[in-house]
Amino acid sequence: MLPKRILWLACAAAAAVSWLIWLRLRQQRDEFASAMPQFAPPRTFTPPTPALQPQPIAAAPAPAPPVASQQPASATNADSAADVSEADHTAETEISGYCMRCKIKRQIQNAHRETTESGRPAARGTCPVCGANMFTFLATNDDA
Repeated sequence: MLPKRILWLACAAAAAVSWLIWLRLRQQRDEFASAMPQFAPPRTFTPPTPALQPQPIAAAPAPAPPVASQQPASATNADSAADVSEADHTAETEISGYCMRCKIKRQIQNAHRETTESGRPAARGTCPVCGANMFTFLATNDDA
């Protein structure tokens, strides 16, 4: 009988102590609430104004085929060097990006230029293999 009374007394004492702690915390909260700065009411949501519409990127015009009557037979090495530089120029106009689904860098299909909210030029399109959306940032000095 005695251990039961001690148990009940211990439970009552624990309840009384927890109630006193709760009162003290509530008092501190009320004191802090009066000194707490008031926040402005939340603003209503207004959708952002649409920026410039995305413009499709035009491919560079194909170089004119060389005319045989204008080229001497001894200029074959110079012609091959010129063809390589023209091929490099057309390859630069193709926009490539990393496909997250294929996990490989590919040329972006149906690429169009965009400008991000921070003003950085970018291109968006689709992967030609899996059809996933692709996005890449462009160089800031690239005007083409």
